Amino acid sequence: MLARHLKTLTGAAVGITIALAMGATAVQAKDLKGKFTWGSGSATGTFNIIVAAVTEKLKAKHPGLDITIVPGGSVTNTIRLGSGHFPVAMITSLPAKLGYLGTGRGKLEGRGPYKQMRGISAIYNQHFQFVVPKDYPADTIEDIIEKKMKIRVVPGGPRGHIGVMAMEDVLKAGFGLTFKDMQKWGAKVIFSEFSEATTGIQDGQIDMFTPLTAAPNGGITSLATQRPVKFLGMRKPLLDKMETLGYATGTLPAGTYPGQDKDVVVSAAPAAFYARADFSEDIVYAIAMQVAGDEKFTKGIHRRTREDFSAKTAHKGLGVPLHPGALRAYKELGIIK
Repeated sequence: MLARHLKTLTGAAVGITIALAMGATAVQAKDLKGKFTWGSGSATGTFNIIVAAVTEKLKAKHPGLDITIVPGGSVTNTIRLGSGHFPVAMITSLPAKLGYLGTGRGKLEGRGPYKQMRGISAIYNQHFQFVVPKDYPADTIEDIIEKKMKIRVVPGGPRGHIGVMAMEDVLKAGFGLTFKDMQKWGAKVIFSEFSEATTGIQDGQIDMFTPLTAAPNGGITSLATQRPVKFLGMRKPLLDKMETLGYATGTLPAGTYPGQDKDVVVSAAPAAFYARADFSEDIVYAIAMQVAGDEKFTKGIHRRTREDFSAKTAHKGLGVPLHPGALRAYKELGIIK
């Protein structure tokens, strides 16, 4: 009799537990309902891979969310997020900061300030990659500038590209110079697409390409398999000056590219998630918790996240204020006191 009674109570308790769990799940799903667009990158690019992985996790946890991923890029996403075309986007910190301040160059010139931009989480680093032939007589970018070498350089890509703006920062922050100053001492500055830059190095028409991009980059990997190349580093004083502009210091680990047999220390800019200040605090909280609260998941998305992502520093280097939803998440995780 007593055993039967205990069994009944146990069954009831299990039932209550299941009901409570189902209720909690239902409430959680109801809490996050909505339809929104997330600005990403090219269909096969790193931005898109990461955004797709995070949105799938969010939709699995919160079936009430309807998220559409749209292609774009850092500069395009800055303009579209800042202008209110969509509420969430992945952007490199440099254009995000310039858009927020209204001090952009190239395609950002005359736009902003986009004071509605807020940071969610740094995801991975985009590194400076100063690519030169293996036998080029320089080991750091400072060697080239201090010696006023008559180099033929593609400074980051075509005009208006994020890499061009970043290379302008190197010249200005480290040496008080511009591209025109380089041309005055005989350097040849060529604004070209990535494919033209790598082909130029392969054919001996270009001496250096300086993109700010994720590593390994497919075009540079292909180049390194066809012609021996090396990667110039940056010295600490220049790295420190770049940090005052919002860049981070990163490392291209040995083996990132064929023939690269040592680590190379360079400036980097975080690629990060951003949102508009007026976007749902609860949804932004969920995004931040998914990324920083499940570090194993985030590191498993891509080689770049595995090597670069850290929940402890996810709130740093964004160039704009944190969104209240992200701030709440980091405080709950104990990352921000």
